[in-house]
Amino acid sequence: MDRVFFGIYLISRVSGGMLIFSVVIFYYAFNHPELFHGIDITLSKANKPPLSDPVFTRYKNQLTYSMNQYQPYLIPDLTIQKLAELVSIPQRSLSEVINRGFQQNFFEFINSYRITDAKRLIAGSPMNNKTIIEIIYKVGYNNKSVINSVFKKYTGKTRTEYQLQMMG
Repeated sequence: MDRVFFGIYLISRVSGGMLIFSVVIFYYAFNHPELFHGIDITLSKANKPPLSDPVFTRYKNQLTYSMNQYQPYLIPDLTIQKLAELVSIPQRSLSEVINRGFQQNFFEFINSYRITDAKRLIAGSPMNNKTIIEIIYKVGYNNKSVINSVFKKYTGKTRTEYQLQMMG
């Protein structure tokens, strides 16, 4: 029984000591901010200068070429990180190119390519006998409800309305 009490006593002394040590470190760091000089803790993009015009233009052309030639938007789980790797543009620069060059965020940019491709496939589907579901998966979506809302946003019509218009 004495061992149990000794174990509890030892644990309380060690954890109490760790708590006191943590408080002392926090207090010291709080009162001596110069220790952290040179560490950029701001997450604001305001501190980062925009891309120069020649670099911006080169990256925009590189992105447009890659999107049209290699069609990375067809990858269902595409992220900005993956796209940055695929097109060999730093992620922050890629984000700037999409935002400034196309006035879209990443998801809007990818969706615009997917919807353009879906419209092309829907227009040709009577000849290709492709179902809407096949088209959805072919253009990089993996969820039917997502493409319904995105399609309506970009075309003003539902997929079915668009397809009927193309057939009629």
